[in-house]
Amino acid sequence: MIPDWERVAARWDAVHLTTLGYLSTATTLVEIDEEYGSVIGGWAPDSTIWLTDVAREWTPQRQEWTRPQDDWRWCPPELPSAR
Repeated sequence: MIPDWERVAARWDAVHLTTLGYLSTATTLVEIDEEYGSVIGGWAPDSTIWLTDVAREWTPQRQEWTRPQDDWRWCPPELPSAR
């Protein structure tokens, strides 16, 4: 049986398979009921399948940080290196 991903997407943005979940169910029949079962074929451990496109950057603007030559400190462009 294949999951109804459209129905899942109506409630969840993504589905994540943890490493423990993968290791405990890989090569194993996942019983759904007395008549149906499935497997996690095609999945990788610690993987996420995004069902919607809600993943967005949470910051309003990106900041490009730089590191002056011969300095271990990183700083945003608007702040000069404090040497």
